[in-house]
Formats: sequence, structure tokens, C-alpha cells
Amino acid sequence: MSYVQKTLSKDEEIKLIVRPHWCNYLFSFCVIFFGVVSVLGYFANNPETDNALKMGVFFLVWGGYLFLRIYFMEMVATNKRVIYRKGLITRFTREIRNSKVESIEVKQGLLGLILGYGTIVFSGTGSSSMCFYFVKKPMEVRMQLENIINS
Repeated sequence: MSYVQKTLSKDEEIKLIVRPHWCNYLFSFCVIFFGVVSVLGYFANNPETDNALKMGVFFLVWGGYLFLRIYFMEMVATNKRVIYRKGLITRFTREIRNSKVESIEVKQGLLGLILGYGTIVFSGTGSSSMCFYFVKKPMEVRMQLENIINS
């Protein structure tokens, strides 16, 4: 059961679950690939020292951590609030009630326009703000979020 499902209040239901774009995982896949190459190089060459094996295991663990950190990130809109949660070992959450959301912005650079990802920024009353990073199809998600928040 996810964090959001555990914290739903009475009469609150999940309306939209936003998943990160595949390019968000790219760095972790590169780190894992480098670790696999290092471990395979160690076993193929059978060197006297085990530095390649240590380096390979380090990169495999680090890449796995990076992947899981992104995989377990939650970006959710309910009928009452917008929730962002990240963290694998620790937990960082940010929530804005739908009634407090003043605007929703989409930020896309050139690469984001080409690959189809962007950042959605929620501005709340006062100085509160929250971001959903590396969202796939951010314009469609923004339209869905506006419909949820306005209903």
C-alpha cells in the first residue's frame, strides 16, 4: 500500500497518478550498465586485484538506489489535494489542498519538448509551491489536473 493510499481522508479518492518520464531513469541505467561492465570485466580478465569488482559492485548498488528512489516517488492528485512524496529510506512529502492552488505552470526546455517531458509547478496561496519533475506529456497532465482541481 502506498503512502498516499494510507493517508487518504474520509470521502477522498485518487483521481490521477502521475508517473515520471523514462528519461528520468536514464542516469541510473547508465550507472548500472557501468557496474555490470566492470563486474564482467573483472571475471573476464581475472585480475590480481579486485578493484574492478569493488567498483562494479559500488556502481550496481548506487544505480539500484537511484532507480528505486525514482520508482517509489509518488505524484498524485486526489479530489481534495495534490501530493508529492519521495524518498526510499527517508520520506519527504509536500501537499497542497486543491482549494489553495492558484496556478499550474508547465516548464519544458528544448529537450523536454523533443522527448515529451516537463516540470509541472503548482503555486499555492501565500508563498507555497510544489513541483512534479520529469512528467511525461505535461500539457495533458496539466489539463487533467486543472479539471480535478476545478471540480
